[in-house]
Amino acid sequence: MDDSVLFSGMVWLGIVAGLGVIAVLCWFILKKTHEIKSHQKKIAQKEAQQAEQRTYLTDSIKVITMAMLDDQVELSEGCIRVKVLIDHLDAAMHELDDFKIFELMYRETEHMPTHEARKHVDKNFIHKLDQQRFALEQKHRVSIRKASKTLLASLS
Repeated sequence: MDDSVLFSGMVWLGIVAGLGVIAVLCWFILKKTHEIKSHQKKIAQKEAQQAEQRTYLTDSIKVITMAMLDDQVELSEGCIRVKVLIDHLDAAMHELDDFKIFELMYRETEHMPTHEARKHVDKNFIHKLDQQRFALEQKHRVSIRKASKTLLASLS
């Protein structure tokens, strides 16, 4: 066999092997590009979902604080609801002096039955609990209203 034929065959073999490597690398690049785009899409969806959740939470807090300020909802109930919403929005807000009252009211009323559970408790006992709750509301009224105004302003 002639050296030039052997050399020519080796060159063609090198070219074919190089084209194979290029094809594999192109496939790998396309696969990774697709994975990256898919991952970015998931991140964008998650961020949009989080933004939507944050908007829902802040809007809910605004509605409840305005209702408390307008005496449309009992202060204890409003505090409980605001506390739970803050838990989901940013639990660190409970550490701020301005908003500690919501956590305090929650802790001081969490032993009291609510909703369906109230129906299964003696009415005299419920009356006593309501009197305790109203006393708490009266005791903390100024703090609750101040915290509600501050929270409303901070979310606007």
